[in-house]
Amino acid sequence: MKINSRCVNYSLFLKEWKEAKRKLLPITIGIIIFSLFTILMMYALPSLVHDIPAELFPELTPTILSQTFFSNANNILSIIAVILCVDAIAGEREKNTLTLIKTAPIRDSFLITIKTIVRFLLVAIPSFISSLAVYFLIMLMSGRADFSNYLLASVFLLFTLFLYVSVGILISTFTKSQLSSGAISVLIVFSLTLISSLLNQGKTISYNFLQISVNVLSYSFSNIEIIVNILLILGFSILLLFLSVVIISSEREPTRK
Repeated sequence: MKINSRCVNYSLFLKEWKEAKRKLLPITIGIIIFSLFTILMMYALPSLVHDIPAELFPELTPTILSQTFFSNANNILSIIAVILCVDAIAGEREKNTLTLIKTAPIRDSFLITIKTIVRFLLVAIPSFISSLAVYFLIMLMSGRADFSNYLLASVFLLFTLFLYVSVGILISTFTKSQLSSGAISVLIVFSLTLISSLLNQGKTISYNFLQISVNVLSYSFSNIEIIVNILLILGFSILLLFLSVVIISSEREPTRK
């Protein structure tokens, strides 16, 4: 039975990845174009907006450009992350395949884990590649950015995206259709973005883990604060995935549309 379970787990992973990797190239190209466009627009903006005094535009240092990229990437990629999850479980319900999957020798925890890993890779790979592309563009146009801080911001961005994938998986688990999953996911992301923006001031900045990829470029963080932020992100992510497992385990007969 253990051998059969491993075979089923591996087969499910291959199935999920085969479907997901079709989206990988267009997502990667789109994110890279958006990321490079974000930096180039910073240079083009003063000449495009003639009515605003040039003094209002900040000096385009490597730090300012890096902050701009990670701020936009954090907002856009978080939406992409949750949208990629709408079909994780809700899609299986719509196709009436969730019953078949649940009758196979696969644990619900493995099902959620596989769905999460595949969708995280689908957003993490383009994110990492676009971060490298932007770093070299910044170095070409404005000078060398602090690589250690930039790398730390990139790692925090990946952690944050994992959290948003966990949010998307949970929403897809308790919704009945991809449409409702997508609508709720976008609403949740906008709400979290608003809350993190309100918390991004005073003492809460050091532990505002949803904005940590941007804040780490602007403020000095101690090793303890970095570790706490990582633990907060991983803790909330694991909790959300645990809730997803609990929900799908308690579902005897998957709801059909």
